[in-house]
Amino acid sequence: MRGVARKTAARHSTIDPLAQAIADFRSGMAKFCELPDFGNGRQHEDAIAATYRPPQDALERWEQPATTRIAAIEALRLADEEKRDHADSRIIKAMVRASLRFFETEPQTSADCAGAISQIHDAIDFLTAICMAADAFDENHASAMKVVGGAAIDCLNLALDELREMGWPRKVAA
Repeated sequence: MRGVARKTAARHSTIDPLAQAIADFRSGMAKFCELPDFGNGRQHEDAIAATYRPPQDALERWEQPATTRIAAIEALRLADEEKRDHADSRIIKAMVRASLRFFETEPQTSADCAGAISQIHDAIDFLTAICMAADAFDENHASAMKVVGGAAIDCLNLALDELREMGWPRKVAA
């Protein structure tokens, strides 16, 4: 139970460690870009070490999931930027993994599931109407439409049954 409470508290924390690490990296990169061009010598390496190398190293070794949706999205943005600018960057894999782990464990809200249930009902109504209109076509098309439409309706009903088994739709506390 404590683990659940800690995870919940972490999800609602305003400071995500990943978001902070990304901000530190971007800040270090901005500082580096403001420096004069040192060429490729020792001064260049010292400037990198003093600006963006520590947060870059931290991001390359990142193994924890993002703890907020905003951080997960920022991680994906950074991965996209790195892919565009440095295709072999080790940051890419770490950021995608951190974001994916967040989204894989993100709890679904009642509103998310209520919207999904509404869309499933709309799809069932649409497919039912198509099946009923199938008689207007020739016999082969009508038969195919009824089989495919019926199978799709069955799949959607199974999805509804699974959502109901999981307790959806849940009432949201006011």
